[in-house]
Amino acid sequence: MKNIIKFFILLLIASGWQSCATQKRCNQKFPPQVITSDSVITNSITIYRDTTIYVYLPGDTVRDTVEVVVKEGIANSRPSIHETDLAWSKAQVIDGRLIHSLIQKDSVLARVIENAIRESAITTDRTRIETKIIEKNFVSSWQWFQIWLGRIFGLLLLLFLGYFYVRYILRAP
Repeated sequence: MKNIIKFFILLLIASGWQSCATQKRCNQKFPPQVITSDSVITNSITIYRDTTIYVYLPGDTVRDTVEVVVKEGIANSRPSIHETDLAWSKAQVIDGRLIHSLIQKDSVLARVIENAIRESAITTDRTRIETKIIEKNFVSSWQWFQIWLGRIFGLLLLLFLGYFYVRYILRAP
């Protein structure tokens, strides 16, 4: 009978030997999963701008004299003068001759070229996210069954030990 009592005491000690641990010890035995995710976001921005170029036109002078045949007595005419942004012109018939002068002015032409300048910028953002997966402790139905079964067996063990204590140690009839 003493062997049975020693066996049950040894069983209780052995079952409680590795059952409880602190949070720190649990994390050492079963470290939580750490998921690390790196994300790199690259944005490419392209900006187009218009530009204006200037073309310089140098001035030039042209002179020309042409003879005119006189018919019906028309030999002279008044001067014909024309002027634009780029040139000045004068033409006249004098004594049967056409005198024409064309003078080109010095000028600069401005031309707008659309989308001529392109500027590109690339920005990179790096993000590192660490996520720890911690599973919450929950008791399943099978574990609840084992807990209640252990309580019942513990109560029966106490009653059994009490019975033996009263019967054999106190020597009750």
